[in-house]
Amino acid sequence: MKKLICLLTVFVSLFFMQVPVKASDINWDISKSKTATQLDENYRSQVTLSLPV
Repeated sequence: MKKLICLLTVFVSLFFMQVPVKASDINWDISKSKTATQLDENYRSQVTLSLPV
């Protein structure tokens, strides 16, 4: 019985296993813009990042 459970566990694991995708295979052509203000006297800056909806 233990062998059957082990064998079923192996088959279920193989069935649900997915092939990983490399980040280099994904098309990252997303328009974006970013702006930042100069540092103030407290060494702070306002940063804005815009992405499409």
